[in-house]
Amino acid sequence: MGSVPANASTFGVLDLSGNVEEWTQDWYAEHVSDVAPRSGASHTLRGGGFQSAPSRSRASTRSWGSALESGPNVGFRCARDAAPADVVKKTH
Repeated sequence: MGSVPANASTFGVLDLSGNVEEWTQDWYAEHVSDVAPRSGASHTLRGGGFQSAPSRSRASTRSWGSALESGPNVGFRCARDAAPADVVKKTH
């Protein structure tokens, strides 16, 4: 919704945390590396939800969730790659 435009990310993305922890396509691995696992028992969750502790309510928060579980604090964000015309040019 963009209720606080001043808090946009470097890429102009708004409202990244505080709603739900977001499912990602990547399988979870305990340690982050350059290559994501090709399979696993759980997917990576990013961000914090409304039930998360304030210290875990950041877009950079990373945890895991089993595909067999669900709850009110987990969801997903619809996204697509930006087309060249969609890219906002910043001037300083």
